[in-house]
Amino acid sequence: MSKLVPPLSYSSMNELLGCEQKYCWRKVLEVEPDEDYKQETDAMDIGSVFHKCLELCKHDLNGFKFPTLIECIEEFPDTLSVKTHAPLLWAMLRRYKLLHEDAGLKPSHIELELLDPKDYKGYVDVVLEEEKGYWITDIKTAASISRFLNSRLAGDRQLNLYVHYFEKIVKPDKPILGCRYRAVTKSRLKQKKDETFKEFCNRIYAGINAYEYIIPIELMNPESAVNTFKKVQKRQKQLHKTGVPVRNFNHCESYFRPCEFWSRCHGKKFSDDFGLTENVY
Repeated sequence: MSKLVPPLSYSSMNELLGCEQKYCWRKVLEVEPDEDYKQETDAMDIGSVFHKCLELCKHDLNGFKFPTLIECIEEFPDTLSVKTHAPLLWAMLRRYKLLHEDAGLKPSHIELELLDPKDYKGYVDVVLEEEKGYWITDIKTAASISRFLNSRLAGDRQLNLYVHYFEKIVKPDKPILGCRYRAVTKSRLKQKKDETFKEFCNRIYAGINAYEYIIPIELMNPESAVNTFKKVQKRQKQLHKTGVPVRNFNHCESYFRPCEFWSRCHGKKFSDDFGLTENVY
């Protein structure tokens, strides 16, 4: 059992709130995932390439070159291909360029690590600056935008934790004005046989969107997010000390994907025959 308690991240906090046992398999006992577990990472890797491109050009896409996108895609040969994913990502970057230029803000910090060694670990995609202060900005790529997003963002724990720890660790010279949540949608369109690369990119571009939600600091509640974080962190430290977690079988699958430690809780891998009878009509 690991004696070193790592700083708690937002994703680990959510994992602890969902299923303490899964966190323990992964972070405390450090066991290997099941052999039949295969995580579909193409969606995450598209997001990684998108973020990498923005980082390389410091969000100024005016001078961004197509060969740079190719190089970023080629870093993920197992999940991404230039033929399939370059048109999609090129169109997504074009959409983001339109959004970013319309906002008229300049980045002051890009891919900023917020690290308190005994407390918190997080990464802010970009901090945007204007004369009056700073906007902490989170960027997502998604298949679609939830209709509930606009209603919940002010209370989003990740954004509120960013505000608290940016102020605590960076100690900015100007006030935090709030957060900006940017999202660029993706597409599942396939290239037609007689379609050129440019035509395909334009067709994808026409079917995707870029969104920006502006959350003024007055609507946010960092204190509430930090209180929840501290409670979960206290439980995290107990688990690293005792290793006696609570299992939540409602979290054995998520988005039709099994937990990677399925066999540890169920005695068999999820793909094994459990001897149940299935009647289909």
